[in-house]
Amino acid sequence: MACWWGWPIGRYLNLLKPHHKAAQLRWARKYQHWTIENWKRVIWSDKCSIVLGRKSRQRRCIRKKGHAYLARQCDGTVKSGKVTVMVWRCFTGSGPGPLIVCEAGNVNADRYLDILRDGVVTFINSLIESMKSADSITVATNDTFLFMYDNAPCHTAGKVTKFLKTKRIPIMKWAAQSPDLNPIENLWTDFKEHFHACGASLGLKPSTRSEVLEKYVDVLMELWREQGLELITKLIEPMPRCIAAVIAARGGHTKY
Repeated sequence: MACWWGWPIGRYLNLLKPHHKAAQLRWARKYQHWTIENWKRVIWSDKCSIVLGRKSRQRRCIRKKGHAYLARQCDGTVKSGKVTVMVWRCFTGSGPGPLIVCEAGNVNADRYLDILRDGVVTFINSLIESMKSADSITVATNDTFLFMYDNAPCHTAGKVTKFLKTKRIPIMKWAAQSPDLNPIENLWTDFKEHFHACGASLGLKPSTRSEVLEKYVDVLMELWREQGLELITKLIEPMPRCIAAVIAARGGHTKY
């Protein structure tokens, strides 16, 4: 039986210029002696735009020859009126942190400051308190954790940098064009798939109506609460191998 293969799911890589590779190599060499326990104390963070009611990644489809363009074999596209939400989240080796659903529109420096106050500061305080109450010889301080965020303009604004210094939150200097080195990135694909599946099972249709958006937000929150420590640990454990691969590639692309 002859078959027609649809477009495969591809992996998109950021274009790395020489200065990007140099920055990634410096970053990797700085942390090449870190153990998994060191990596577990990093607060990994990221934000992502999610289109409601729409799967964002390509799918592979096997069809009979001559059936490629039958209506039942084709997927629709959204021409206009897309409804999106911006989601920010973080985790450490201790478990998932807050998930914050932002209002419509881009996240600017002021909105990011709100995220830092509601998300990062609160999360660090809760982690420190739990460590102090644990039966451990570790003395928990604000330097116990290292906050990671990328170089988006809203992250590097002067008021954001000043806020982090005021709160004594140490940061991990991040190399540009390096999202694949952030383990939290590997959660987005499956998270979106589960989110869309849950939305479809509940019969939710994309809408800007507040009651519909609230239902979508409830789904997002519930799915994030289900993220287990075992999964997060699996995402963090490859970091020493990732660092070694970046050094071997002299800051270039790796399988990670």
